[in-house]
Amino acid sequence: MAGRDDLDWLYGRDDAPDPSRPFGEDAAPSGAPSTPERGRAASDFGQPAPPPAAPGASRSTGAADGARRDQPATAVFIPRGRAEPDPRRTPPGTPSRAPYASPADPYASPADPWREPPSAPAPPPRSAMRRRPDPAALPGAVGPGEPGGTGPRLPRGGRPGPGGRAPRRRRVVRWTVGVIAVLLVYMLAFPAWAWFGSARVEATSTGQRPGRQPGITLLMTGSDSRVGLTASQTHAYGGGAENSARTDTIMLLHIPLVGAPALVSIPRDSYVAIPGHGKNKINAAYAFGGPQLLAQTIEQDTGVRIDGYVGLGFDGFVSIIDSLGGIRMCLDAPMSDKDAHVDLPAGCQTLTGAQALGYVRMRKADPLGDIGRIQRQRAMVGATVHKAVSPLTVINPVRWIGLNNAVRGAISRGTDTGPLDAMALLYGAAVVGSGGGHTFSVPAANTSYRTPAGDAVLWDDAKAKVVFRALQTGNTTDLGQFDKKN
Repeated sequence: MAGRDDLDWLYGRDDAPDPSRPFGEDAAPSGAPSTPERGRAASDFGQPAPPPAAPGASRSTGAADGARRDQPATAVFIPRGRAEPDPRRTPPGTPSRAPYASPADPYASPADPWREPPSAPAPPPRSAMRRRPDPAALPGAVGPGEPGGTGPRLPRGGRPGPGGRAPRRRRVVRWTVGVIAVLLVYMLAFPAWAWFGSARVEATSTGQRPGRQPGITLLMTGSDSRVGLTASQTHAYGGGAENSARTDTIMLLHIPLVGAPALVSIPRDSYVAIPGHGKNKINAAYAFGGPQLLAQTIEQDTGVRIDGYVGLGFDGFVSIIDSLGGIRMCLDAPMSDKDAHVDLPAGCQTLTGAQALGYVRMRKADPLGDIGRIQRQRAMVGATVHKAVSPLTVINPVRWIGLNNAVRGAISRGTDTGPLDAMALLYGAAVVGSGGGHTFSVPAANTSYRTPAGDAVLWDDAKAKVVFRALQTGNTTDLGQFDKKN
């Protein structure tokens, strides 16, 4: 079968052999080696003939090449690896060498314009292709933080590390921020719902009031009224008369500008002047005019401005203690009081809501009377707040939601008591409950002072002025002398 080179000249291919040169070689001149020399005439490519070769050169001259074209055309096999184009069949201006000439062609010179271009560089490995380009290595790029430059900007978060570390780091940051946001909503949304959903009462003092004072002072009360209680609850709690409206607990929580928060108890039997009602026990002011008259009485007798009010009833106190799963208290001696409906053994124990209520109300069986009850009330407030804000309560959804639901229905707040007062209350109670701050009652000179209203508590005017002066100026650094003394 005829090969491709044998038929190229017949079909007019550009690289068909020239029949006039059967072997594609020049005749060897006399005295030259017998082995045929392989070469081409420059005239075949339309190029000027090179200067005559020196004797013994491997290429033939152009004259010998032209003489050979006068020989008769004979189709013979060309031993070279590639046929030459036929000048008679090649259009003018067409290169005489095929563009697919290989560098391995023995007839191709280094200056040959039709040599194959250098091979393309090998593709990068797949691992390198998955990496993002380094912006700092691109033309015109500048380093992070350097002004100017026209290069690409670094991605947000800095230069990506190997293996896509920057995207993973950003995902971790997003997840962390999301979790923190959810926790903040969980921790703040329910207390806000409980606070703004609580009942509101008029508790702003009327008449002549002290001016604005540094710090925040909140009035907190606990009423002994059994309004709204069922018969079984009244029997279990031992509340007062149905139309009773006296307070068992009166406290001032002060958050100063200088010093630690102070929780000051005012004995319910304190003998003071009540505006419009003469002198009487201070809890009578609550019975005569509710929290509004009580706030006015305290401002008039102490000179301390009341900034907010929070009240708590029997049922609310019990529901809060039960929502926390009880409060652990330690008793130095057994406690038994029929009026307070309490009978507890000595030692450390967890009190239910009803037991905790009897614990803070018991007075007649206590040798210290009202002073002993005030001390237990402060201890109960501190233990309750400490457990309410503990991590074990916050991370327990059932307990946390139940506590806020109980607070929502248990407390009443003044109409002018806002979110800032609520945060102050939470902060001050948390500090006191954790063992910090100052806790004491107003210093008394006589706890059995005989009055027309019965035995009452008479304040120590000199010491009481030191306490009230500290609350007026917002500086509690001198109140440590009263801690745990009464």
